[in-house]
Amino acid sequence: MTNGKWRYVRASVTGTSHFSTEQKCQDFNEILLTEDLTGKEVLVITASDGAGSAKKSAEGSHIACKQFVSTVQRHFENGGTFAQINSDLLDFWITEIHEKIIENASACECLPRDFACTFLALIVGHTSAIAAQIGDGAIVVGNNGQYEYVIWPQSGEYINVTYFITDDSFISNLHVTFIDKPINEAAVFTDGIQMLALHYATKSVFEPFFRPMFEKLRNELPGESSTLSERLIDYLSSPLINDRTDDDKTLLLATRRPADAGLTLADEDGRSPTPI
Repeated sequence: MTNGKWRYVRASVTGTSHFSTEQKCQDFNEILLTEDLTGKEVLVITASDGAGSAKKSAEGSHIACKQFVSTVQRHFENGGTFAQINSDLLDFWITEIHEKIIENASACECLPRDFACTFLALIVGHTSAIAAQIGDGAIVVGNNGQYEYVIWPQSGEYINVTYFITDDSFISNLHVTFIDKPINEAAVFTDGIQMLALHYATKSVFEPFFRPMFEKLRNELPGESSTLSERLIDYLSSPLINDRTDDDKTLLLATRRPADAGLTLADEDGRSPTPI
């Protein structure tokens, strides 16, 4: 095993509530593993949850993730550095996504809200990271086996109401967080996962959900594990998960911890998964 190299796994699966209406999965995810000018790895993780009531939200989530990853990749290919990524630049990149969706809506004579979707992104450099989020879902980061959420899922005025990148007020709802310390594990997930992955009573990360999966992932070769991605799809589609949530589910996990780091903790209330 090569220590310090990113290994990752990802999946987006259709929720059971979509089966009766024959809707496809409205979640989407994208991931980029690239290098900066110094040759150090930069990891970019994105996820988006299309609004269930929006007829083209699957296209919206696809545009959001693809556009962001393409923009960040171009930034580094053109000689940009991780240190140059600040709030103003993120505002500009997110505005590009918003305008791209409006352009697509106009082309098909639709309204922007027909493409409504949330947005989550995490950019991890060598010694720090940056997170951006509009809407629900969450980003969790870890260092030396301790996990914390970056931004708590955003909710609107009423329960089950959130914010979308297609909203007119998208910039005011954009939360950007700078993490000024090394991150060696990360998870990004949409709201179909958040009730399993977060402990709402204490407003904290439910660590037993993540530990077995991270421990398995640490043993993989650098890059994406297609085998574990397939197993993650099966797990998120299993009755164990579907009995607890009928929504679309997206989960991305990444680690650069050594393979022998950490031991599995016992699950205290039965929510942790069978390791992928």
